[in-house]
Amino acid sequence: MNRSLHFILLGLVWSCFSMAAWGQTTWFRTFSWESYCSGKTVLATRDSNLVFAGIAQSNQGDAFLAAADSLGNPLWFKTLGGPGQDALNYSVWNADSTVWALLGQTNSFGNGGYDAWLVLARPNGDTLKTMTLGGSGWDFGRGIFRDADGHFLLLLHTYSSGDGGGDVRLLLMNDAGDILNDTTWVVDGIDAQPNAAHLGPLGNWLIGGTYFPGNIGESDVFVSVVQPFTLEADTTLFSGGSDEDEVYSICPFISNSGAFSWLLSGNMKDAQGLWKNYLWRISEQGDDIGRINLGLSGTTERRHSHTGYAADGGIQYTFSSRYADDSWDVSYDKTQYMNFVMGTLSARYGYQKMAGYTQIWDQGFIVVGESNEHSLGQNSAFLTRFGFDGSCALSTVLSEPDAQLPSFSVYPNPAENQLQVSGVPTGTPYCWKTLSGKDLGHGVYSNQPLHRPTQSEEIIQLIFDLNGTALIFKVKFR
Repeated sequence: MNRSLHFILLGLVWSCFSMAAWGQTTWFRTFSWESYCSGKTVLATRDSNLVFAGIAQSNQGDAFLAAADSLGNPLWFKTLGGPGQDALNYSVWNADSTVWALLGQTNSFGNGGYDAWLVLARPNGDTLKTMTLGGSGWDFGRGIFRDADGHFLLLLHTYSSGDGGGDVRLLLMNDAGDILNDTTWVVDGIDAQPNAAHLGPLGNWLIGGTYFPGNIGESDVFVSVVQPFTLEADTTLFSGGSDEDEVYSICPFISNSGAFSWLLSGNMKDAQGLWKNYLWRISEQGDDIGRINLGLSGTTERRHSHTGYAADGGIQYTFSSRYADDSWDVSYDKTQYMNFVMGTLSARYGYQKMAGYTQIWDQGFIVVGESNEHSLGQNSAFLTRFGFDGSCALSTVLSEPDAQLPSFSVYPNPAENQLQVSGVPTGTPYCWKTLSGKDLGHGVYSNQPLHRPTQSEEIIQLIFDLNGTALIFKVKFR
């Protein structure tokens, strides 16, 4: 009987392939420019350096901007802020990766209490523009994203506009910081705290968050389908468990048939007071498809979760502990939500807490966070690189007892017009097919690069016949 091994390489997500590592090694670096540094967001530049930001303990707490090379060696460090508390927690590039847009909050400047704080900077850290967004109440930056036209979408939790009870504020800006649209919407007079957003295939957004009080428990979940540019929203309230439910991230979920839906991840606390992570599927229109609760390795600790990009493939999660000492980098199968590979960033004498990460197609995952492991008691920002096999300095590769990690790979993915293949024996028959099964060509592997079939779609299947076992890769061409 024929068998199939499906390896989905489309979504920057798998931790189990033997590919060339970025810089040929995994590494862990701490940065202690101040008595306290906590990394919150990291991005890769076009020249393969890393820029990252977070909080430094200057004054009452300034924000910092910093850079490192591809091996984590520091390049420069700068602080931003005033006499109060300042933080930059989220960042994104503009369309051509020349403007680094960062969002957080400050009480050093602005109109009162805390205001959301936007910083536009060059990749070298030079500040182009700073501005506060808020009124007489408290206003917090909850995320910054980029739409299909290259504009910035800013997600705010505001107590200054709307009904004053905690509302969602959305702003659309160009890369010069000019406001194109600004809207606040009230979710049925309750305190709605937005935590995540993702752009859909039609240009619309899904905004996810938590509302208080919940219909059943102390807090429940809401999602809002938001139209592009006009930012008009259609909101649905979902009830979770008997106690608390929280949303922290959203990614697209594309089934084997090509149907699109959203996948939310977050935390829930059950009636026994135990915290679990969950995955919650939402239709493109915002309807509830169903959810599954995850007890990660038997743990009952409360954990944030950040969801990586996923499209017709696996889903990458970074679980960051709130009340415990370690962090996890986890890959789940998109159909059965089974744990394949888990790299643990373990602290022997202190703690490591992940805050965010960036993914690089064929090179690995760069994670930013906070550590006191190597800092003589002070808190440091850290950067670390996870390889595709889940490996990292200070980490242990964990898997299901019977799991066998494959050594097959194709790279780069996405590709221009040709692919390299690793782990497949010379002489193995192969064929190209569309996702619907239409034949596009065939051949015998000869240890040479494979060229893209003519008139192929953007995403196609590369199938090898390994003695009756079908080894299937989904490949994306630019």
